[in-house]
Amino acid sequence: KTKFAELCESTEMLRHYAKLRQCPPRTRFKPEAPKPYDGRPDLRIFQEFVHDFLDYLIDGQVPENRHSSKLQRFLTGRARIICARVMKRDYQWQLDRIIEELFNECFPDGFMNSIRREFNSLYQENNSVKIYASTLEGLREDLGDEISDGRMVRRFWEGLNDEISVHLYNFGLHPDMNTYDQVMAGAVRAERAENNWLHRQNYSCN
Repeated sequence: KTKFAELCESTEMLRHYAKLRQCPPRTRFKPEAPKPYDGRPDLRIFQEFVHDFLDYLIDGQVPENRHSSKLQRFLTGRARIICARVMKRDYQWQLDRIIEELFNECFPDGFMNSIRREFNSLYQENNSVKIYASTLEGLREDLGDEISDGRMVRRFWEGLNDEISVHLYNFGLHPDMNTYDQVMAGAVRAERAENNWLHRQNYSCN
């Protein structure tokens, strides 16, 4: 479930209690304010800010009509100027649209396309299975919900070295039948088998 989906559920709950003219059950802790975002084109910082800001809205049970004003409160510098300009064009914009526009204005054109290209062209090569997997997982995280679980399994399999993928088939695994965790575990096992075989070969030659 995405953070925006969680926010929608929280908003619906607040509407329900508002119709009943009742106060919703309060959380036992004060929501933690996100670290302000200044508009720098750093994807990790931007994603962390959005994640923490949505948590703040959910935990603080902030009504929907105050989402945008709360967003502006945690923006500084260029990001605050951009948000104000977006809000001026249409003050009724939904929060997800405002955040999308904020991203489009703060990041260069083609930024996400470059990440997609990197995700689609990444191969294991001289890296260990775990390092290759970690890099691919990071790129998937950057692309958000765009990459399905099935696509992730197939892309991971496609990028593995041939000797590893051969072992996976021998283990009875298949990219269209098994989960990412299962294929990942199989690849680590295959790599270990390959390393042991190479070690025995080197030992016999000496």
